[in-house]
Amino acid sequence: MNLKIRISILAALLLSGGVVTAQQTEASAPEQTPPLFQGTAPQRFIVRLVSEAEQIALAEEVKAADLSPVVYVRTVIDTTGRPTAWRYMDRTCQGRDFRDVEPATEATRRVLEQALDSLEAWTPATRGGRPCEAELGLQLRLPVEKIARKQDGDPLLFMGETPDKSFHQWARTHMRYFANAGSSKAEGQLVVRFRVESDGRITILEASDFPDQKLVRDVVRVIRKSEGKWTPRRIDGKPVASEYSYRVYYTGS
Repeated sequence: MNLKIRISILAALLLSGGVVTAQQTEASAPEQTPPLFQGTAPQRFIVRLVSEAEQIALAEEVKAADLSPVVYVRTVIDTTGRPTAWRYMDRTCQGRDFRDVEPATEATRRVLEQALDSLEAWTPATRGGRPCEAELGLQLRLPVEKIARKQDGDPLLFMGETPDKSFHQWARTHMRYFANAGSSKAEGQLVVRFRVESDGRITILEASDFPDQKLVRDVVRVIRKSEGKWTPRRIDGKPVASEYSYRVYYTGS
């Protein structure tokens, strides 16, 4: 056989062999599926995790100011469907874990990890039909402003207005001291702390030490007289008790 013909046949065999080998490699690659949470993509997990964290923060009265609004985490969904190797990514991290955000606060970590423990397991990733581990990077946005609104609720009101001004104006017109100026030589600040109950009733808590007890009794009397004129604070639509401190400054005569 001619040398050129032999070389051509050999080249053709090598070429065809390469194609067959590539096809066999592609066909033999194990099929992979991603992990799923409740049958869907990770976004469903993020929504559930953030919602649970919000409820925990409200139930445990974690201040909204103590929570981080944006958190980046990396986790591994193991072969049983549980998130493991949970770690936070922030500007203190190096390499692929670096994220340009402040580290998550301790309150944020505690709330998120409690929420994580309360969620159902994932359907783990598979490779070749067998469960395998899969790593995920997640961005979590905590509803800090929403939590703050629920915690603060509607403010305490006196006759429909902010009490710092409206109650002081009303109280002055009902105190005997202001109607009889110069009736006492006492001077200084008198503070009476009281609580407006959820039904609008008044509970006197304490009064500061003041030299003229007649003035103390007068202020307490006026505070009690204001019962029924207060609108209690409301949190999540429900009235709640709240404390208020009333201060009166006396200059003496």
